[in-house]
Amino acid sequence: MLIKEVSSNVVPVSDVTSGLIAGLTFGVSLALAGVFC
Repeated sequence: MLIKEVSSNVVPVSDVTSGLIAGLTFGVSLALAGVFC
């Protein structure tokens, strides 16, 4: 029971983290493109 609850709680957190990382990467690449273009 405990393991199931923990694993089900970890998935949304990792999804949010990966989303934040993707957003940061996109923002940085846009900024670099603006600087170099």
